[in-house]
Amino acid sequence: MAKLAQEQKISYVHGSGKRKTPLQRDIEALEALAAKEQEYIEHMEILGKRNSYSKTDHSATFMRMKDDHMQNGQLKPGYNVQLGIEAEYIVGVDVSSDLNDTHTLLPLVKRMEGSCCTPSRSTLKNCTPKNKGAD
Repeated sequence: MAKLAQEQKISYVHGSGKRKTPLQRDIEALEALAAKEQEYIEHMEILGKRNSYSKTDHSATFMRMKDDHMQNGQLKPGYNVQLGIEAEYIVGVDVSSDLNDTHTLLPLVKRMEGSCCTPSRSTLKNCTPKNKGAD
């Protein structure tokens, strides 16, 4: 943009009482669009596979929280915390920004299998997804 302005010998004007040339207006509009596109690219990089993120904590995702005293549903930045418990002891912990438990439970169980404590068969049986429609 700057090269085009130098080639055309455009003198930029600013302030009240001065008129911008159509080319200056177009160049400024293109610069604004390029800046906005860069902003969108940065937001998409932060967003990743999620559908939302908090501006103050980029790793948090907006989740529906409990209703407040006025019965208003709240969307606040939060994390999904999962605890793996075996025989009344916490043997695994997982904190993620995923909204749904179905995507976080199996990785937690697999991590627990690799640790010193192995989940019982009943725990693994309850975690395994069922094949629907396979008759």
